[in-house]
Amino acid sequence: MVVLGLDASTSTVGYAFNEDGKIIEASFIDIKKYETNKEKSFKVIEVLNASKHMIGASRIVLEAALSGFVGGHTSQQTVIKLARFNAVFEYILSEYYHIPITLSSVMTMRKSVFGKCRVPGIKSKDFVKLMLEHKYPYVTDFLVKTKRGNLDIKNGDMYDAMVCALSYKEK
Repeated sequence: MVVLGLDASTSTVGYAFNEDGKIIEASFIDIKKYETNKEKSFKVIEVLNASKHMIGASRIVLEAALSGFVGGHTSQQTVIKLARFNAVFEYILSEYYHIPITLSSVMTMRKSVFGKCRVPGIKSKDFVKLMLEHKYPYVTDFLVKTKRGNLDIKNGDMYDAMVCALSYKEK
């Protein structure tokens, strides 16, 4: 079974394909230059359709939109904008692919993959990076570098998508 994990924001969508508990493809899609939620959604579909793994995907796990403010770092407008995009994105994906979509909270998915969702004093993205690279060392093979040779900051979205893909357990 191939599971597609998606971590979607209004500027970047991380994606990862999991087959039998192993990430087989992962990256991110920059969608900030697209104006509407519909354009952003179809850009993601265009990139996913270019993957040979999309044809075998039987489930999509999409990180649920934030429902509150994260440690005072997220404004009300951002939460609303993300929730709106997430709803449109989920609808378009479901109508386009006709495969089940599971919406799951970030905390639930991290507990499923790592056994815990956070460590006090460690930032969220750092926690995910640390845990993924410890449990699945090969995931560093998917890291994207900038033109200057530095790690792209959007790799964090890809790592979150890996957690989405790895979290789904068939019932």
